[in-house]
Amino acid sequence: MTAQNTIPRAALRMRRLKEAVEARDAFLSIASHELRTPLTALQLTVQSLLRRIRRGTDDGTSLERITEKLDTVQRQVQRLS
Repeated sequence: MTAQNTIPRAALRMRRLKEAVEARDAFLSIASHELRTPLTALQLTVQSLLRRIRRGTDDGTSLERITEKLDTVQRQVQRLS
């Protein structure tokens, strides 16, 4: 193998490595976005439940409504799992 053949092969390898890194970064960006969406909804639901619990049960919130919100939390956790 001559030095002339080595340079183009090295350049090709570097280009492929760069493309692989770019593909990885794109995948991680998409995966991160897909995880943040249900996590945000989950976080908002938990915050809402905590506010209701801290206010006490005399705010008109029914046990049925709290149960519905907890079911939503459970579904979102299962989805993330």
